[in-house]
Amino acid sequence: MDQTAVYALGMSLAAGLCTTLGGLFGVAMRKPPRGFLAATLGFSSGIMMTVSLADLLPEATEALVRNCGRIGGTAALAAAAVGGMLAAFLIDSFIPEAGKGENKAMFRVGIFSMLALLLHNLPEGIAVFVGGCADLRIGLSLSVAIALHNIPEGISVALPIAASTGRRSQGVAAATLSGLSEPAGAVLAYLFLAPLFGEVLLATIFALVAGLMLYVVFDELLPAALAGRCPGWALVGILTGILVMLLSIAIV
Repeated sequence: MDQTAVYALGMSLAAGLCTTLGGLFGVAMRKPPRGFLAATLGFSSGIMMTVSLADLLPEATEALVRNCGRIGGTAALAAAAVGGMLAAFLIDSFIPEAGKGENKAMFRVGIFSMLALLLHNLPEGIAVFVGGCADLRIGLSLSVAIALHNIPEGISVALPIAASTGRRSQGVAAATLSGLSEPAGAVLAYLFLAPLFGEVLLATIFALVAGLMLYVVFDELLPAALAGRCPGWALVGILTGILVMLLSIAIV
């Protein structure tokens, strides 16, 4: 494994372990203030939305149009982005809804959240590794975005499990497990996708991940952020996330 691949793997591992950080926050607070949750979810929405629309899709568009022509490249971009959205939809469909309120139901919520994130984080790990191998700036930008939104994801896994079992360690362990699929995706990319690396493949993966992220933003994060009685805090979080990600894209 060359030095660039090692850096890319390290970025995916660091991003994945931010779910542990979120899990620690979640069990420490036990019951976070509603305004905090709204702002955190809004911040994640702004981060994911901006990295998809201002970084991944422009990079993918440029590469696909250059290699496939304007019509073919645009069609490939649309197909990949829609494919990412459909993949996220299928993940949602296979994760059952769980009721809230009692300890047993809360435990199920945490477990289903963990399973959903295990599936969701795999392609993110692939994207960070592939992006890092192609361009460390892209890989770092992706890893920052994913790390920031992994923190509230870790909270969403750890908090219900810790509350239902009374064991903080179980909540943190579940959050950590969900995050470890990030480096697992990177290892899979190194073992099986490395011989296939090319500009078109990289652009297709970027567009696919962008579609997946946009689905998560508009189907899960934004509705959850705006569902409470703190829309102002949600808006502050969204705008802060957009600003932070734009600055990171400009600087990195």
